[in-house]
Amino acid sequence: MTNGTRHRPASRLIRWGAIGATGALAVAGVSLASPAQAAGTPAVSVSPSVDINPDGATITVNGTGFDKTRNSGNGVYVLFGPKIDDYYTNAGAYSAQAWVAGSKMSADGAFTTTLDVKARYTDGNGKEVDCLKQECRVVTFAAHGASMTDRSQDTFTPVAFKNNTPTPTPRLTVTPATGANPDGQNLTVTGTGFDPVRDGGNGVYVAFGPKGADWNTNPAPYQATKWVRTTPGNSPGQAKLNADGSFSLTLDGMKAKYKNKDGVEYDCAVTTCHVVAFAAHGSPDRSQDTFVPVAFKTPTNPGPGTGYQVITTDVQGGPLTLGVGGTDVALPGVTLNGKDAFTGGALNPLTVSDARGTNAGWTLTGQASDLTSAGGRIVGDNLGWTPTAKSVTGTLPTGGTAASVTPGAQADPGTGLGRARTLCSSAAGASAGSFECGGALKLGVPGITVPGTYTGTLTLTLI
Repeated sequence: MTNGTRHRPASRLIRWGAIGATGALAVAGVSLASPAQAAGTPAVSVSPSVDINPDGATITVNGTGFDKTRNSGNGVYVLFGPKIDDYYTNAGAYSAQAWVAGSKMSADGAFTTTLDVKARYTDGNGKEVDCLKQECRVVTFAAHGASMTDRSQDTFTPVAFKNNTPTPTPRLTVTPATGANPDGQNLTVTGTGFDPVRDGGNGVYVAFGPKGADWNTNPAPYQATKWVRTTPGNSPGQAKLNADGSFSLTLDGMKAKYKNKDGVEYDCAVTTCHVVAFAAHGSPDRSQDTFVPVAFKTPTNPGPGTGYQVITTDVQGGPLTLGVGGTDVALPGVTLNGKDAFTGGALNPLTVSDARGTNAGWTLTGQASDLTSAGGRIVGDNLGWTPTAKSVTGTLPTGGTAASVTPGAQADPGTGLGRARTLCSSAAGASAGSFECGGALKLGVPGITVPGTYTGTLTLTLI
């Protein structure tokens, strides 16, 4: 890595919901005789940190509390890239970087630098990075190989780009979807909004048959299946997935009654059959799942007093959203006596609504900035929480897996919210519906804190 900023072509990040719920945390009437000492805990702020132009922007990175003499004064690297486990060894993952030597820091370990960033880029490993579909962040760690053992200078600051192009929702159109000939019907299937690069570009399967409990893992019940991908072969069982996520194909001769290769008989007049689309090659990704029921013509009435009607409706998906029930949280003041003190309160209620229809899962995280006053600072790690979460989806029977949500782990003052921590999450397969997340806040105030009114920001990110 070099001293200065290096740039590579860029890629994107999906940021769902709201970022920037603010807690105004007041510490008043603190009484002590001597001034506070510098905490010396590295922290980073980024401007702008949200609604960044995805086509390219310069962000300003301000660091405080870094150790300018550590590791022979080699300072830190400041980088921009995706959230990865090998963040301090995988240099190729980042699109922009700067080296801030100790000599470039102020006496108290502060610095300012800039990075030129884009939402989408190809990294040095040849991998496409899309910061509109994954979390990207500004990262710092000890420079010149010291990061292999020294974690003291690590910081992680998420940023979010403005998503000018909403992520399309996969949709299928089937012709005809009603009145199909029970003796054999060619079904024309057109798709839009499918992701041509997801799961390594493996595309989707499009199949026709009953939608059983194992519809995405058991191909046996399907009367026909085609593989839709960006580079199809010459086989009639494959179709082209265009760069814009669209395709068109035909399922020939679909019958209301049929037997599979094992001789098992299926009757679409008894069990509704669907044209289904889902991520190919056994992928657990549920974001591409789409279903369109197909109704065949009513067969001849088998006798007096019998008959049936096929009920069809269309349910459209919606967005994943975060509702914040207020932006201000005032904590009771404390009076110090030279020892650590604590105050507490409650988060304003947060509502997560997942109407995407994909059951793809989601996570809501929070990270606190330092709380500052005119004369002092309380580091963000001194704010802790005890998360709570519950489902408020409704009481109607679902016919499938019930919605569920899990609160995050408790974070105590001292090892708290200075880094992003999970407030609540819902796993893939159980994330659809509405949920309420919240929790108790606990702020630790060191005994050497300078008296004043302290204010900081708790940033909430839903992905």
